[in-house]
Amino acid sequence: MYLILVFIFSFFTAHIARGQFLSNEPLYQDPFDNAAGGASITMASREGLMFSNPALIPFGGKIVRWVGTKFNLMGPRNSLLYAYKAKSEGCSATTGAMNGLLGGNSACQESTQDLNALMGKNTGFGVSTTLSGILNNFAGSLVLGQGVDIKVRRAGDPETGMGLPQLVLRAESANALALSTATRIPYSPLSFGLTAKYMALLDTKIALGTELASDKSALKSQTDQIRSGIAKGTGVDAGSLWFTQGKWIDFRLGITVQDIGNAVLKSIGTPCDPTDPDCHSKQPIRYQTMNSGVGLTFHNSTDMIHFALDYRDINNAYNEPMFKRIYAGTKITLRNSLGLAFGMHHGYPSYGVELDAFIFKLSLSTWQKVYGVDPKGDIRKYFMFSISSGFSL
Repeated sequence: MYLILVFIFSFFTAHIARGQFLSNEPLYQDPFDNAAGGASITMASREGLMFSNPALIPFGGKIVRWVGTKFNLMGPRNSLLYAYKAKSEGCSATTGAMNGLLGGNSACQESTQDLNALMGKNTGFGVSTTLSGILNNFAGSLVLGQGVDIKVRRAGDPETGMGLPQLVLRAESANALALSTATRIPYSPLSFGLTAKYMALLDTKIALGTELASDKSALKSQTDQIRSGIAKGTGVDAGSLWFTQGKWIDFRLGITVQDIGNAVLKSIGTPCDPTDPDCHSKQPIRYQTMNSGVGLTFHNSTDMIHFALDYRDINNAYNEPMFKRIYAGTKITLRNSLGLAFGMHHGYPSYGVELDAFIFKLSLSTWQKVYGVDPKGDIRKYFMFSISSGFSL
């Protein structure tokens, strides 16, 4: 039966256009899932269930799996580490953060570097919030996420290596309202789930150079790119899960199809002309992807260790290299209150810790993200602090 399901999902992903808007990753993942390498198809947490694999929802063992809100704050790992170290050594956190950005040897060192030291450096910040209710067969979530990536170019044109220095800002935003439904076939380890989502997305770059000070048209052109990068639309995800549970060992196999039929969005800055026969193809698209994951869990009544491996975008709709399509990680739960996670995200180590203090949950996670197709190219190292408040029954 499950082989038939695989065939059906493969059929739906057979003919897909190429291109990219954002990436093959889910619109939202719980920070603890990112700490576990981003492998979430068989072990997503809370709101991540709806965006990674809604078929996970019926297997929670509770009528109310989660009702609550979460706040996530993300920043550059090196700068935050140096800022904390600077405070402990009795100097300014700002000094430490700058030394972390510049790659200094000490958090409190007196920097003798001039502005030239900033050339080629990058940093990024982000914040997101969620409001969710997840029951045994239904779920709803509002996710609001904003981020900015900052990079200083020594030369304006990265291809020719010529031009004046530029400050490149990349604005990223993923906002979504999602509703999910899932069912477990009676007397069977198989479940199915659907998620319908309304998305407001932004992924655009603007380059701010010294020429903008005297060229108002250039400034207007750059700022217009932000509006042009905003797109809104709807999408549908489907998921299935085969879950066999034993006294000490569980096995999970998941398959999902995200953005079924391609989620064609409407760009605010580039409205679609109905008389243009190519209008549809010029709009931003969340391409349909097929994904699979496998998980193995060893557990007793209070402790658990879960191993997971995801293979995303099997049809390679986004034309990304393999290191951005394979995600692997492990979660460890101790006494149902302390969680540890580690894994590989974009080919680099990730790890985190989560404390369940009943009404409040706190987590700290870190992972690396790669822009582009070069695994040693444009890399960001992030820390994320999360606090959530809610309950389950």
